[in-house]
Amino acid sequence: MRDASEKRKELEQQRSDALKQLREKQTSAKSEPNATEKAKALEAVENLQSKIRELEKKTELQNVRHEELMIELASMKKTQGIPTYFYQYRLDKTAL
Repeated sequence: MRDASEKRKELEQQRSDALKQLREKQTSAKSEPNATEKAKALEAVENLQSKIRELEKKTELQNVRHEELMIELASMKKTQGIPTYFYQYRLDKTAL
């Protein structure tokens, strides 16, 4: 469960970094007077946009995996007769 949460945070950080790079490249592409350099900058922008989309998909998959683990854990606890809210509280605390 922690691994899923840590992976999600890592992916979100990578996405944040890529967005920052994207903004920088977009700004430099707009101000670039040289056509060749501008084309290279625009290609870099497209590559970063692709990377961001990929990271968003990975993050969404990780979110789904995390939810599946939460449901599985709740189901296991229910079959053991232990109140689910107790484990939800503990999971929320460990995720912080």
